[in-house]
Amino acid sequence: MSAYDPRKVLRKISNSLLKQLFERIDDSIVIDWAAIKGQDIEPIYNALLALPDQIVLKVQQVLNDVHGLSDHCGIAIISDEIATGYPIYMPIYEKLEGEHDRVLWTYLNLPEVYEEAARFARVDWYASRSYWKRRAGMPKVKLIITDELLDRFAQELTAYYKKLQLRGKQCVVEHRLRRNGADYFFAYLDNYSKKSIAFEDGSNDLVVQSQRLAFENVFVYHHDHGVLEMMADGGNDVWKALQVAFGHGVLGKAVDPVDPLKPSYQLDHLLKHNHPLDLKPEDAIESVRISQMRIEPIGDGASCLIKIKSTIPGDYEIYSRIKSWLCDDYFGPAKSHLRQATFRIKFTEDDPGRGKSVSFSVSHPSSCNFRNFPDEIQEIVERCLERWKVINDP
Repeated sequence: MSAYDPRKVLRKISNSLLKQLFERIDDSIVIDWAAIKGQDIEPIYNALLALPDQIVLKVQQVLNDVHGLSDHCGIAIISDEIATGYPIYMPIYEKLEGEHDRVLWTYLNLPEVYEEAARFARVDWYASRSYWKRRAGMPKVKLIITDELLDRFAQELTAYYKKLQLRGKQCVVEHRLRRNGADYFFAYLDNYSKKSIAFEDGSNDLVVQSQRLAFENVFVYHHDHGVLEMMADGGNDVWKALQVAFGHGVLGKAVDPVDPLKPSYQLDHLLKHNHPLDLKPEDAIESVRISQMRIEPIGDGASCLIKIKSTIPGDYEIYSRIKSWLCDDYFGPAKSHLRQATFRIKFTEDDPGRGKSVSFSVSHPSSCNFRNFPDEIQEIVERCLERWKVINDP
């Protein structure tokens, strides 16, 4: 997602929805909407500049958040939430043109969907980062969520953080069940006190403010597979302690902590010329190709990056380039390793939850960049990688 620019965001939203937003925030805002032609946002922008600072701040917050949710991940979550939870609104939603219109319309008409989408989009972003960890072998327990369970889990977290880190004395745990059946736990704990310099409201006076902000831990439990995923700041000691806390607080069972899982990716076999990338009809994929390879000769720390920009669906041009450009005695399949590959998948259909195509990279031994994709796309990618004998997840 590109950086937030208020003018660019205003241009991407229809005037009718902007009018509703401004009236929702403050009905005293005066803009001659009938006089605005097309996407001429200067009258809107100038009117915004003339408003009191507090109103401008509210508008900016909404526009910034809308922009942040207007990527493929946010749109996929919103579309799924509406399709499954509020299908009566789908005909209206599908007629909206542009991602920003769809997000703002959701904010105005289905605020509960908007809030859930913002929450899950943030988690999906976390899941693509190195501090997101995963383990298998958890007890498989079908959870019944109660206030007592959430309070018990909060107490477990407080007991750990208060004793060892002198924070986390207050804790609130919230639960959400996602459409894929996973249980999400959002734990908010009080952090160390921090001082900041800020302007007093309505003046140019600087004051020192002391705040005790919250920090967040996220736990995702897949009861049918016995898998726990977690986002928490800290090293291996924290990861192990929080596994134990989750077992006691949520599952009501003693859990032996283990090191996090890392997927193992095998890529060398893709160096064989025209290696087939089989597709299945249920994945609705029109074509797939490898657009980039990083090849490393055995016993040599150097590597060569081959990148193509072909638009021909499902072609094997990258293999032709390797054969033409690289010495087979040095870079041949038997004498080199494939350390990274970038795939480009083109889908047969284009709906609100699935774009026309996606690109993603996989690196040996255990790195990838598709963890922030929507659930449906992630599942398709993982099925494909297993079918192509790339993924070997324990």
